[in-house]
Amino acid sequence: MGEPPIEGPKSDSIGENKKRRKSK
Repeated sequence: MGEPPIEGPKSDSIGENKKRRKSK
């Protein structure tokens, strides 16, 4: 919601973390 589109390992980590939170 307040994270700029960063192409890198951090972007993947944030994407997976958000997906895991929604999945749970």
